[in-house]
Amino acid sequence: MIIQCTEKDREMLVSFLRKDPVYNTFILADIEDLGFDSSVQTVYAEVEGGECVGVYLCFYKNLLIYCEENRTNVDFLEQLFGMFLPDVVMGKPADVRVAAWLLTDYRSETKGFYALEDDSGLEAASVQPEEARAEDAEEIFRFIQGIPELADMYTSEQMIEDRIRNGFGVHYVFREKGVIIAHGNSAARSSGTVMIGGVATAPEYRGRHLAGQIVSRLSRDILEEGKTPCLISLRGEEDNLYTRLGFRKIGDWAMLTNGGERDEQ
Repeated sequence: MIIQCTEKDREMLVSFLRKDPVYNTFILADIEDLGFDSSVQTVYAEVEGGECVGVYLCFYKNLLIYCEENRTNVDFLEQLFGMFLPDVVMGKPADVRVAAWLLTDYRSETKGFYALEDDSGLEAASVQPEEARAEDAEEIFRFIQGIPELADMYTSEQMIEDRIRNGFGVHYVFREKGVIIAHGNSAARSSGTVMIGGVATAPEYRGRHLAGQIVSRLSRDILEEGKTPCLISLRGEEDNLYTRLGFRKIGDWAMLTNGGERDEQ
């Protein structure tokens, strides 16, 4: 049975999602931050015998899925997509693959999911990055939209502004002549983990370790809170900033993006 969740379902949902807390950083953070009465978020759950077996969270124009193995409900997704057509669908590859059967014109991509346990590999900052403010959201959005590998993940300037203004994430930037040349932010924040995202340097400024310094600053902030930094990366192990900083791959993360031809997984 699929239900639209309310506050009375919180304990059931959180108990289910905390079986895999790092993978569920996004969903746990959104529930902790916005609950069940927000105009930008709706949470659905599949419940059997009083137990949750799957969660489907609509956040702005994104859909996050997490289900027990082989329990993704294709009939519900078909019904949901008749009401809500997401820009991006995210989750474990097996869950996202079911959505791909219905969203046949979406582009598919699988990335590595990483976590950091200690700060021994982090870079020492020669210059500290600047913490962005809510009024910087438009400039941050324009910068990210100019980075092809990130543009699909940040589809709303308002979402960036809301997260900064409400304290749901910290954005660090480096500027040159008043213009953003590198960026990274803490995104989803749950009770035990924090996702790092939006990490990029403008092409003409690469090779100066700016991204590494931003990720190191974010990671130290997160570790000082007693939480685990985690992130998603497309790069392989042999050419990966994050593995050099000490992040360890724990699995894969899949995305479907509206538009373009769908790649084979």
